[in-house]
Amino acid sequence: MTDLPINYNRPLIMHIDLNSCFAIIEQQANPLIRHKPVAIAAYDTPRGAVIASSYEAKVLPRYWALSWASTYGRPGCCAVMLSS
Repeated sequence: MTDLPINYNRPLIMHIDLNSCFAIIEQQANPLIRHKPVAIAAYDTPRGAVIASSYEAKVLPRYWALSWASTYGRPGCCAVMLSS
């Protein structure tokens, strides 16, 4: 094992929004939902939750913190199930 020197530099913290990444991937795969609010869920049960939302959805009030069942009926909502 090699002895590595101690790093005295200040640590850097990077925040990456991976939740939006899932929604952006779905928007890229399906041109019909591009530039629209998209909610991603793993389960389509009434108690399932939205696990990812697009940037367009995040500007809407409390859109990202909805249950899966309440995403239906929202104007302009695109609810997408994760594919396995």
